[in-house]
Amino acid sequence: MTKTKAKEGSGYMEKRKSAIEKVVIEGRSYDHEEFEPTFINFFFGRNGAGKSTISEMIQANTGLTWRSGQNVDDYNVLVYDQQFISDHFSNFDDLAGVFTLNKVNIETQKKLDQLAKDKDKLLGDLSKRNESIDQKKQAREDLKGESQTRMMRLTESVRKKFDSAMTGKKIAKTFCPEVEKKQPVEHTEDEIMEFYAVAYGKSAQTYPSLKKSNEYPGKYDLSGASYLGQPIVSTSDTQFARVMEKLGNTDWVKEGHTKYLKKADGICPFCHNPLDHQHFEQELKACFDEEYQDSVNAVAAFQSAYTSMTEEMLRILDDNTSSVFPRADFTVYKEKLERLKTIIHSNLQLIQKKVDKPAEKVELQDIDTLVAEIDAIVDDINALIKTNNDAFNKKKETKIKCDKMLWEHLAFLVKDEIADYKAKDAAIEAEIKAIEKEKGTLRQNYLDKEAEIKKESGNTVNTDEAFESMNAMLKDSGFQGFSLRKKPGVKNRYEVVRDGNKPVKRLSEGERNFIAFLYFYHLVKGSGAADAAIFTSTGEVTDVMDRRDKIVVIDDPVTSMDSGTLFIVSSMVREMISVCHNNIEVLHPDITGSYIKQIFILTHNAYFHREVTYNMVEYYDCVTFYMVRKTDNHSSITPCIEKAKELSEDDRNVNPVQNAYTALWTEYQELTSSIPLLNVIRRILQYYFLELCGYQGSNIRDIILKKYKSEFIKKRADGTIDDTDYHLASSMLSYIDNECSFIDGFNLVQEAVDPEQYRKVMKKIFEKLEQSQHYRMMTHEKD
Repeated sequence: MTKTKAKEGSGYMEKRKSAIEKVVIEGRSYDHEEFEPTFINFFFGRNGAGKSTISEMIQANTGLTWRSGQNVDDYNVLVYDQQFISDHFSNFDDLAGVFTLNKVNIETQKKLDQLAKDKDKLLGDLSKRNESIDQKKQAREDLKGESQTRMMRLTESVRKKFDSAMTGKKIAKTFCPEVEKKQPVEHTEDEIMEFYAVAYGKSAQTYPSLKKSNEYPGKYDLSGASYLGQPIVSTSDTQFARVMEKLGNTDWVKEGHTKYLKKADGICPFCHNPLDHQHFEQELKACFDEEYQDSVNAVAAFQSAYTSMTEEMLRILDDNTSSVFPRADFTVYKEKLERLKTIIHSNLQLIQKKVDKPAEKVELQDIDTLVAEIDAIVDDINALIKTNNDAFNKKKETKIKCDKMLWEHLAFLVKDEIADYKAKDAAIEAEIKAIEKEKGTLRQNYLDKEAEIKKESGNTVNTDEAFESMNAMLKDSGFQGFSLRKKPGVKNRYEVVRDGNKPVKRLSEGERNFIAFLYFYHLVKGSGAADAAIFTSTGEVTDVMDRRDKIVVIDDPVTSMDSGTLFIVSSMVREMISVCHNNIEVLHPDITGSYIKQIFILTHNAYFHREVTYNMVEYYDCVTFYMVRKTDNHSSITPCIEKAKELSEDDRNVNPVQNAYTALWTEYQELTSSIPLLNVIRRILQYYFLELCGYQGSNIRDIILKKYKSEFIKKRADGTIDDTDYHLASSMLSYIDNECSFIDGFNLVQEAVDPEQYRKVMKKIFEKLEQSQHYRMMTHEKD
């Protein structure tokens, strides 16, 4: 039959996936190992490498990824390992009901087959719905990601400006869900900054208020200002006064009198003639009346008050510019203050002019408007200072208010984006709910089919037929070690007997494991009878009409078995592999059913591995080989795949156990039981010396047992002969013959001899036949 292949020459042949799509193993000797199993999976590795950990993980449903829409409850996971043997065979004469499908009513089977097809179709429809749901969910995730990217872009500048308030919400994953919950309210960034600077500023503190222009100490009388705009002249009627008034030089005379008369030294400061000082003083004084003098004094007083007042005002306004309040902007303030200083300086000059020349009118420039503008700036800055100080004194409340305003503003910036995202997301969610409803209907139909299958399966198989089947298999395989019989008076219980009727009180480990595997084999094949119950490998009590598909795990099934039982177990395992392969294509028409959906086989026995993997390498798409190794107490799992070297080639499987002969040598080194070791020795001797070297069996016996007889006989200290090695050599050579197969003709022997003594004799046989170099090569011994 044509084997399953991918497109020829693609180089990209893909592995098919079954129920368990991925296994992740952690713990024990594994750090983190993962693999993606296919339908049929072989694991090879030495004892202690970590194989049992793999089977335990699968049994415990730990680290497993199931096919979309499925889980462990959809399958009956059956695991054969040491725990299975311990659970089911604590008493050798006590075997619970064994179930098989040996005889099935034809009509019932037809119904069951059709129901199984209907169930598989429903399962396929469910898978399609699950794929659609997965696609929709991915679309929702993509939509969410794109929307969050836009929200982060729209708010980027604000988030950076108020970075300290974004702690824990700086990435899309945390920021976007938070902003979606906030009520959108527009705020200015300056409003937010008033509170942010206090709530999050590292240098936040209180600041003193600025002083206004009139906040100077004392009061100043500026009533003399009224004299500035009117001429101050004398009203005296003396001849000298009339002359000055006529000439209009009253101010000139007064200035000369004030500045120069005291320095005149008897010379008139005006005409430079000799001067009668006393008489001149009397005449000059008579020129200026009392009202004139009062006016001049008022102007002088005004000058003093105006000067002091403006000095105090400018000092206060200058001091304001020393404020360290960080939000105070003094640019306009300083411009206006400089203009004020210029005007005041000009006014002081005008006042001095009035003092010097009372008769002249002067008009001061207005400073009130400019002062009012400066005071208004002071009020604005003081308002900011008050807000800062109030916020600092209530820092906790300030932070709450700052956060509220910031998040409201951020929500305002993205409100349109959020509305658009929610509308689109709701549409996809509605589509998912519609598919979920369809899925629910399909799921119920699937359960109904399972119920019908259970009903039809109720009486199809019985334990008596299974019992007869097990004994028939033992007989047909040529196994003569023991048989099974019903235990009298106890339903569904059986005894193990030897020689036809002698109950067994003790079984060897290999025999015990063999019976356990027979039970496991029928557990895998069977659907059960209505009057019994079983425990699955996970400890679950089933209703024995369990028609779920199986996932089978077989962990080192041939431990301590001899060659005969190993052959039988290998045949059973190959049958299970064929049942699993029927899910892809039928290899053996006489092996029917596809109830095993996935199988895992783990072993350290090279010969068993070769037996069960025969001709499996070429089915790349549904078979995978793994090598399990442990190095420095760390286990690893490596797929054994040879990558395509050319575009015209495909990847291919590689069996980690290269050939049966090498496998025999591996077993030869690892076996600790004499019976299987002797069988392996016989196979090695026959294959190497007879088939490869061309010896005849009789020739080898003559050489070893006659020519070199003395080399295999020792003399004890007491003088007696020790011919143990000679008899062992005779036993090893007695059955090798060109016509003997690897399995036929091997009898069981007592395990009285130490396995190491067998190996010493084996080595000596190779040496006497001048093949010691080959022996050292196969056992990795150094020269």
